Amino acid sequence: MVGYARNVHTIEALDKHGFEILAAKDIVKGKVEPEDYKKAVVTIRGNELSRGGGGARCMTMPVNRQEID
Repeated sequence: MVGYARNVHTIEALDKHGFEILAAKDIVKGKVEPEDYKKAVVTIRGNELSRGGGGARCMTMPVNRQEID
């Protein structure tokens, strides 16, 4: 799961329900591996994502398109 770090109430609720809270920067630096956790939320700063008009999920999901002939 991916979430904005600034949504502190959501992150706290996820933490209380057994999710490990992982900072994206720690994953990029190799300090933690999300695969090591059964339930985890990766927090992103996200200040640039919102400028694009979307949320963390829709701004980071891959787009699958049919090939154009």
